[in-house]
Amino acid sequence: MMNQEVLVRMAEATAIAAVKSIFNKITQRVKNYFTWISGRAEPQNVYHGDGVNQELGDFKPITIANNNNKQIMDYMLEIPENSIYKEDLQYFLTAVKPKIKTVIESQQCYTKKFYITVHVEFDKLNHPDPIGVYLTSKTDHILNDGEINSKLENSFSRIMLKYEKYIRDGSELSHRANVSIKLHVAKCLPISKSNNYNYQTRGGSSYIPTPDSIKRKRAVINVKNTKDNECFRWACLSAMHPQKQHSDRLSHYIKYKDELRFDDIEFPVNIVDIDKFEELNDIAIWVYLWDEGLRPIRVSKRECQNKIELLLITDDNGEKFHYVWLKQNSRLTYCSNKHKEKKHLCNKCMIPFSNEEALLNHEPYCVSFSQMTPRIKMPDVGHNTTLFANYRKMMMAPYVIYADFETLNTASTEKNKLTDLKPCSFCYVIVRCDGKVHINSYRGPDAAEKFIDSLLQRTEKNY
Repeated sequence: MMNQEVLVRMAEATAIAAVKSIFNKITQRVKNYFTWISGRAEPQNVYHGDGVNQELGDFKPITIANNNNKQIMDYMLEIPENSIYKEDLQYFLTAVKPKIKTVIESQQCYTKKFYITVHVEFDKLNHPDPIGVYLTSKTDHILNDGEINSKLENSFSRIMLKYEKYIRDGSELSHRANVSIKLHVAKCLPISKSNNYNYQTRGGSSYIPTPDSIKRKRAVINVKNTKDNECFRWACLSAMHPQKQHSDRLSHYIKYKDELRFDDIEFPVNIVDIDKFEELNDIAIWVYLWDEGLRPIRVSKRECQNKIELLLITDDNGEKFHYVWLKQNSRLTYCSNKHKEKKHLCNKCMIPFSNEEALLNHEPYCVSFSQMTPRIKMPDVGHNTTLFANYRKMMMAPYVIYADFETLNTASTEKNKLTDLKPCSFCYVIVRCDGKVHINSYRGPDAAEKFIDSLLQRTEKNY
């Protein structure tokens, strides 16, 4: 009993000594780290003054490539030495945001994809060289320039989360300097006419005759508002109050004029103003533009019962635009693929389906035109468990046969073939599950045929 108590006390003393040793090592390591931090140069004070653009410089194109009808362009901005933007990543991203926006706006196309990579250097204790880290945002999709600010904020937030993770979880890492930022842009849907891109800055105005290529498909309702610039209002009202006859006459919709709120929204309505309109009226608005096909320029993220699809048409010069109600988008997408019946178009991702059931099955898994999620189908109840069924694979094999052949190289009679491998002998061993062994061998002509005959005879005779 006494020996047991002594052993317990010795174990306790050993454990306490080990804990003290670990604590002393951690304490010393923390002291060394703070000594190293205090000995480093103090960061420069961030000056929020004038001359920001001049100090930052401009983005410079570094690579241009074409891939599957997509023009991919990379731009880089390197931060000069001794710059005030070397120290603070958040301040640098805020300052460079207008320049990124300018580069993205200069890419004239209907849809753009972009992502951002920031090169940051960190210092590490007892590590003489800086550690370079590349912080990358996810790829975002832009349909119109009004979405650029929100998409950039999302990209910056993702970069800052990764940066904070390095600071928080990194082993004794501290920020050293911001080095550069790279912008990757892909132009997905090109514009056939450069004037068509004016829809980014101009809203729909007074009446424009429907182009013949759209008119003959009878897919839109074009209200003739010849004396005002409120085509957006009349297009929405024509969708909310469809008429059986003469649906293009303005007189049908004047009595419903006050149903829609346009607080602080000026006419003509621009693409960027539709977000505010949706909030005021609880209506989801999709906007398309016709340019050798149906091009989405605005996809609504609002979930509500009232959904309206509008088509923005333009005159021949591309100087004037006009909203019309897109009554049946399937008529404009009839020639998009080889299916020559009615198509059911998903207004979130623009994928056409051959029947309504396929579209309904797709909708729960579709997020938006810019964000796709994988479709995961879980097994039904009753079929969601698996049971082991291959019991035969657990049983010992009653017989195991090991065989080996020897061959001779003989001259070949076939063209383009030098030699043939001709079996000249064999040997095989049959092992039964109880350990009994049978061995047979042969050397001579027709070794392959003799091997088969021998096995068959042995099977019929003994097994």
